[in-house]
Amino acid sequence: MSTKQIYYHPAPQGASDIGDLNIPVKRNTDSPLYKTGLSMCPAWSHQNSRSFVCYSSGTLQFEYNIQTNGFRSSVGDGIKDFVSVASNPLESGCLVLEIGTIFTNFYWTEEKNVWISILPHPLTAVNNNFYHCGAQFNLSNWARDVNIGAVVVDPNKPIIINRGDPLYVIKFHTEDQNDEFNLSYKNLDETKWRDSKGKIQFIRSPFSTGFDYTKRLFGVDKKPESKCPFRSLWKK
Repeated sequence: MSTKQIYYHPAPQGASDIGDLNIPVKRNTDSPLYKTGLSMCPAWSHQNSRSFVCYSSGTLQFEYNIQTNGFRSSVGDGIKDFVSVASNPLESGCLVLEIGTIFTNFYWTEEKNVWISILPHPLTAVNNNFYHCGAQFNLSNWARDVNIGAVVVDPNKPIIINRGDPLYVIKFHTEDQNDEFNLSYKNLDETKWRDSKGKIQFIRSPFSTGFDYTKRLFGVDKKPESKCPFRSLWKK
């Protein structure tokens, strides 16, 4: 067992003037639930001491009309700088929005084979009318921005995000599930951020045809064929 160090910083496209408005990402065991009987359960404590919650640094309210593909927002036309439509329910059956800018953090680590999981926070479905779509990848191989892939609960109701609202849960994993993690705010590693942006731009360009980026997202150092930190559980 060891302690792994992970870092985060608001993504540059929304961080230039955020200053002290940033709300720290907090460990789950820092929540009021730790003062309840749940803290006496070792299984609950083991998971939540390795889980963190990202909170909103800003306030945003908007509505999306699925018939006209139009927005009505508290920030007017500026909503286009925050939100894009990933899926219209008229075509796919569900409304999915990508919410970025000041709602985006960049995560990175110098540790080997650390995986990050982004999970929905239950209160966003109740209070904000969406839940995070979730994701998982090898953070050691690919430091990345994490924004909000918002699956809208009721497309006929507005999205309301207030400063301090929980946005999503982060969990970290290694091959040793007893490893511990420190997640700390740090000045942006611009080299890692530019490298990450370059990878994403390449993947989204015509030049990436035939390129297998899954080894970068899911590979393990020196063992690119392994795509899961739990493979030892079923390895013969």
